[in-house]
Amino acid sequence: MKASCARDPDGDAAIRILIVDDDPTTCLLLRSFLEKRGSHVLQADNGVDGIALYREHAPDLVLMDVMMPELDGLETTRLIRDIDPDHASPILFITALDDERQLAACVAAGGDDFLSKPVSRIQLDAKLDSWLRIQDLYQVVRRQRDALDVLQQLNQQDKRLAGEVRDCAASIQRINQQDGLSAAFHPADILGGDFLVLAHDPSGRCFLLLGDFTGHGMAAAMGVVPVAQTLERMAALGADAEDILTTLNRDLVDYLPVSLFLSMALLVIEPGGDRIRIWNAGMPDLVCVRAGDIVHRVASGLVPLGVQRDMPPFAAAAVELPIEGGDCWVGFSDGLLESVGDRGEALGQQGVEQALLGDWLQRDDFEDALQGHAESSHVADDLTIFRLEPARLAAAGGGAAGGEQPLWRWRMSLHAEQMRNGLQGPSIAASLACVHPLSERAQRELGIVLGELLNNALEHGVLGLDSSLKDDASGFSAYYGERERRLRTLQGGMIHLDIRCYRMPDTTHALRLFVIDSGDGFDYRRRATQQHNGTLAGRGLSIVEEFCTGLRFLGRGNALEAEYRLGGNTNPIRED
Repeated sequence: MKASCARDPDGDAAIRILIVDDDPTTCLLLRSFLEKRGSHVLQADNGVDGIALYREHAPDLVLMDVMMPELDGLETTRLIRDIDPDHASPILFITALDDERQLAACVAAGGDDFLSKPVSRIQLDAKLDSWLRIQDLYQVVRRQRDALDVLQQLNQQDKRLAGEVRDCAASIQRINQQDGLSAAFHPADILGGDFLVLAHDPSGRCFLLLGDFTGHGMAAAMGVVPVAQTLERMAALGADAEDILTTLNRDLVDYLPVSLFLSMALLVIEPGGDRIRIWNAGMPDLVCVRAGDIVHRVASGLVPLGVQRDMPPFAAAAVELPIEGGDCWVGFSDGLLESVGDRGEALGQQGVEQALLGDWLQRDDFEDALQGHAESSHVADDLTIFRLEPARLAAAGGGAAGGEQPLWRWRMSLHAEQMRNGLQGPSIAASLACVHPLSERAQRELGIVLGELLNNALEHGVLGLDSSLKDDASGFSAYYGERERRLRTLQGGMIHLDIRCYRMPDTTHALRLFVIDSGDGFDYRRRATQQHNGTLAGRGLSIVEEFCTGLRFLGRGNALEAEYRLGGNTNPIRED
């Protein structure tokens, strides 16, 4: 077993070639030819040593004798192929055989080509040049394949993780636990752009949003979580559907690429469960089935959200209808329209409605019905469908009026331009005095409270400023310098203020102040530390607490509730 290397600057200095042959004359001739090429030569005079050299050096090409004692070339080749199942190194048999069956046996053992004895220099060079070019191409393809495998694995892992996050935001399972509401979802990929979100507000109003982002897969799914969070967060604060839709549209325009937009349908069951309001922006017709017939159809009346900043008034685009006991509303994504029916044609709106009236709505296994259809129609897009019985959902508590109703309610939404013009708590308090009698002291204190709440939402929510900058006087100055800089360049963002007046058991009145911002939130858990370490941070909300009987943070701190008592500081709001 030998190894040597003779290098030619213009030759194959990096090429390792293994000779396995028990004939010294043949080996000497081959070595002479190969070393003149500048190849690195490995030599074994039997199959056992040849296998050992192959394991140790992984040569680029093997020249194999057929007839050898103990372990012939055929068996040696088979064992090498077991070591290297990808056939990375070509094996060329050196043989004087001319029997076709014996040559076929060489190929069957894993050989790639033949060199006839006696070997000529011209024949050897031609064969080597040809197979080494093939070997180079093979190595390139194999590296590309391995790289693609890694990327595919990472992509699948990312999709699974993103899918888990997405499903937490829009869970079909959670929706199917509601009496009077069921849904099914069949993604075209691990991730999809279709989703459903269910939310409730403090008055008992129920929001159901069916969404379909452009396309499918990772790009389509990236907007699901922020949309779901915004809907649930604003609904929890009692925001109207019009304000929620305005905020969603502005956020999508501001933060998503122009190629990504949201077709959606929003259904709102009003408190009491006797009326339903519907907005359709780019989705297929929603239909209401009663006693086996379609009695209402709500077509799209708006462009999808995220397409244009200035949308027509959402209040004017709503379709409001009464709810009767047997009503069943059905909504679905356009993937269902494009899926194929029994005749091999796209179902379309008419085909889906026929299926609904024929079988789908009568089946308890709603998800199985969609799954069976998806498997038989070879769908190329996400499929989502829901079945809503508003009266049942309301009777079960999902849409019924809940909680006390306010005596009056005052709301406003501030966007970038209004925020740049300044947040005037005292002027808002003066406006409230026109709605409800306020003492001079109450108006002054409310002005302070509203100013601090709005500035907290602006600075820590919309502008994303960190209170730790205000650890000392110089940091305090730097903080407000940065505040002014960010405010001047502010393009998006929103602050929603909702004030409700309630009559308390002792006949006094209380104002509950709800503030929600579009930012990532305020880390209110740091307040206890800030309040006791002597810094200048965290003092604004401490002032609010001096005047209010309760202060509650919601979500990640981008929403909070405070209560201001008119005529006494008793009965604070319950801290849930």
